[in-house]
Amino acid sequence: MADPFPNSSERVPGAGAWLARNRYWVIGAWVVLAVTLGIISAVVPSQSRNSFTVPGSGSADALDVLGESYPTLANPIVTVVYATSDGSQILDPPTQALIDEAIGGLLEVPDAAEVTNPAEPLNQRSNISPDGTIAFSTMTFTQSVADLSEDTFDSLESAVEPVRAAGLQVEFEGSLIDADNPPRGTLSQYADAISIVVAILIVLLAFGSPLVALLPIVTALGGLTVALSLLGLLENVFNIGSVNEILGTMLALGVGVDYSLLIVNRYRQLRGEGHDVDTAISLAWSSAGTSVIFAGITVMATTLALTVVGVPFISLLALTTSMFVVITIVSALTLLPAMLRVFGDRIAWGSLPWGREHPTDTTHGFWASWARVIQRFRVVFAIVPVLVLLVVAAPYRSADLGIINDGALPDSVTQKRAYDLLDDGFGPGQNAPLLVVARFSGDGEVTDTGVGVVSLFETLRNSPDVESTSPPVLSDSRDAVLFRVVPTTGPDEQATADLVRELRDFALPDAVDGTGIAPGEVFVGGETATFIDFTQRISDRLVAYILVGVGIAFIALMIAFRSLIVPLKAMLVALLSFFVAYGVVVAVFQWGWGLGLLGLDETVPIESFFPLFLFAILIGLTLDYEVFLVSRVLEDYAVTDDPDGSVITGLTNTGKVILSAAVIMGSVFFVFVSNPSPVVKMIGFGLGVGVLTDALIGRLMIVPAVLHLLGRRAWWYPRWLDRVTPVINVEGGAPAATGADPGEDNPPDR
Repeated sequence: MADPFPNSSERVPGAGAWLARNRYWVIGAWVVLAVTLGIISAVVPSQSRNSFTVPGSGSADALDVLGESYPTLANPIVTVVYATSDGSQILDPPTQALIDEAIGGLLEVPDAAEVTNPAEPLNQRSNISPDGTIAFSTMTFTQSVADLSEDTFDSLESAVEPVRAAGLQVEFEGSLIDADNPPRGTLSQYADAISIVVAILIVLLAFGSPLVALLPIVTALGGLTVALSLLGLLENVFNIGSVNEILGTMLALGVGVDYSLLIVNRYRQLRGEGHDVDTAISLAWSSAGTSVIFAGITVMATTLALTVVGVPFISLLALTTSMFVVITIVSALTLLPAMLRVFGDRIAWGSLPWGREHPTDTTHGFWASWARVIQRFRVVFAIVPVLVLLVVAAPYRSADLGIINDGALPDSVTQKRAYDLLDDGFGPGQNAPLLVVARFSGDGEVTDTGVGVVSLFETLRNSPDVESTSPPVLSDSRDAVLFRVVPTTGPDEQATADLVRELRDFALPDAVDGTGIAPGEVFVGGETATFIDFTQRISDRLVAYILVGVGIAFIALMIAFRSLIVPLKAMLVALLSFFVAYGVVVAVFQWGWGLGLLGLDETVPIESFFPLFLFAILIGLTLDYEVFLVSRVLEDYAVTDDPDGSVITGLTNTGKVILSAAVIMGSVFFVFVSNPSPVVKMIGFGLGVGVLTDALIGRLMIVPAVLHLLGRRAWWYPRWLDRVTPVINVEGGAPAATGADPGEDNPPDR
């Protein structure tokens, strides 16, 4: 179909028309930006670092004391595990010589501070297993995690390579190792490429046009390239975790394709209605583009609200995720319209039979039939799916929040092998050490302070939940004392968390009461205690955050659609999808239902930050589909004053887009299940389940059925509220002006 108005861009106003007229400049700007940032990020070295701190917690207070009195212990700590393979003893002279050689090599690693020797008399009792075949050293550094070289792990591996070649097994464990040596799978390394291929195939099958399939992919990749380069630069300033890049990539690919597909589909509909290319681009930008802006802002708002949790790791994850979404929105609103104008009607090149014409007939076909089925059986579709989803969501009530430790990683990584060796040789508590530190106030007598130190040692040593306690270690400045405490239980067991609370709240304050150490100057810290505090902080604030997130989304939808019922219905469906995804994740990862299909051999706790981010991301993504559907319904309702007909029109026009977008996004998330990391598997699986549940059942069944049941009442909006709320026009027509009461004969004047 030739363009009947080839030179009409001069007559078309709006941002979309401007982008069309300046298409080559826009595309060139994106290319220059992507290339420039790519070169800079490649030249400037960067590395991700997982840094968990919980401000205001006992572990944070302990870290402050360690930083003042034991500086090297506030920096990364690596556990070096040795094991003999021939049944020989650690204390045999040949084995001791190999361990000495390994320690000497490790001390040559840049920024190494100290490496303890398990063969020294003071360490033999606690650092060598009872059967004498496994031992460990503690290695400290002079620099913080942010200042260590990205080659530190490689240097550790090189330092012990000669010893390994001589027959001694040497493995490493610690947060530094987890950051620098994440598990890698053959398939997961190509997750991005697989996601792109899947997205292309889905769009091609749905719309029958290669260019309709490729343009959203190019748009998403443009935004992703820029976002990844910026993230690499930010890693030089902030301690950004490795999961940030993975989650950002998931969202950029999924959301980028979704948003672009909505605009492309609206453009094709407008061309089918007879508009010229520039007018169609301009109108698609002002209608579908406005929906994209609103949907993206909703995702960002619910994600940025995570900063209220008060944990730096979570706040940075929220900020970087929002950055990916912002760049994706900008890409869809600028790069895509420019490419649409370049191709014009050539977008139909190479199309399959069902993709050669612009979509104009909305009264026939599958989606028109499906919309009428929903209308006819509205009561069934409004009730039955809800009851089924409530049953599926039920397992969420059994969620056991915690931190997935190295024991759940594949055997291919050294930290997993180190974890298993320590567990076999010393018991589960050896992987969950606690650092108990007490600061001397300086007000008491030396004798009284000594009494407090002895009392602390005796209390810790005699605790029934403590396996062993190291002798007290005074700081060089003589202002603090430190104990290394090994629990009887592992890092992910509830008994370990109970021990930390018991020590903090009762045992340790009572032990120093009346001595030269103030009860408020004794702290329980270390990596295990930090993770326990991290989990507790999230558990304490999860409900509050959900209420905040729901409130933000409700207000945004209320203003956009000039309705109280529509946003209430939207939030209830979104919450249902969240709990379904949460419940399915609990059933699979915690209960073990079908766990082997995901490549895991044993159950794991639910990662403590998972429900927070599942809700934040899912509530935003699922409301995208609400905006896509309801904005189209509202656009038709404002013209026809037919509540049932507008729902049919809206579902007919957006059903294929919502289905395709959801399948694409779900596929992107599910591809990341191939990652060996249980945390990444959990995030990808949970988001995939949630998105598909919400789109296929929530938005394509429950929402239109409820709108049919409510009729005009769905658009009720008090006039006094209408007067005080700002106007956000998401349907692309004239701005909303007046709310309608349920009994009014006329719809809102829009």
